[in-house]
Amino acid sequence: MGARTDIQYIDGTKIEAYANKYSFVYRNRILTNRLSMCLKITESVRNLNIRYGYSYPETELYCAQEIGYITQYLLEQILSTETELVYGKGHRKAQIQRDYETFLAYYARLVEYEYWLDVIGDNRKSCTKTDHDATMSALKIDYYNNSGIKTPAYNVQIGVSDGVIMNAGVFQNPGDTTTFTDFMDRHYAHYGNIHCILWLMQDTEDLGTTFSA
Repeated sequence: MGARTDIQYIDGTKIEAYANKYSFVYRNRILTNRLSMCLKITESVRNLNIRYGYSYPETELYCAQEIGYITQYLLEQILSTETELVYGKGHRKAQIQRDYETFLAYYARLVEYEYWLDVIGDNRKSCTKTDHDATMSALKIDYYNNSGIKTPAYNVQIGVSDGVIMNAGVFQNPGDTTTFTDFMDRHYAHYGNIHCILWLMQDTEDLGTTFSA
């Protein structure tokens, strides 16, 4: 008799990724830093409008493209007025050069922020620079120093029926509740039904929950 396709027992675990655990990028940290920098950009835009009579809009958030346009225009003004660009000690920079360098730095930072926000996406909170698919997770055992520090990992889910693996998936999201729907959709695509008994271990008690569709 083969394994039943209408019932499966689900369990999951975190598998550590082969990535640098100290090269992580957090979504919330990027959003906080971007918001703080946008406040500075607003003031710089205001000063730019007052100083040169421009009319660039002041907003709460800026994208890299907007700041890139301002940076490009300032460079064009430097070239059209034949302003000499100077660097190093003992050289006094023209005001427009200082403004250009300020907005160029803003542009570079925004490009970096937007890149990492795109890599991380909306459904998770972090990634690592050496493995963009891995998410920072708290593993049960940290064999480095057992301190509970977060490490890059994948969330592996397995569905078993009659001792046979019927369904498996690897996810970026560390929380089991956020992967459950996708996991069951995979089961439904293969077997056409869902009647799952999910067993959770809590201390020495088994808590059983039944899902069906």
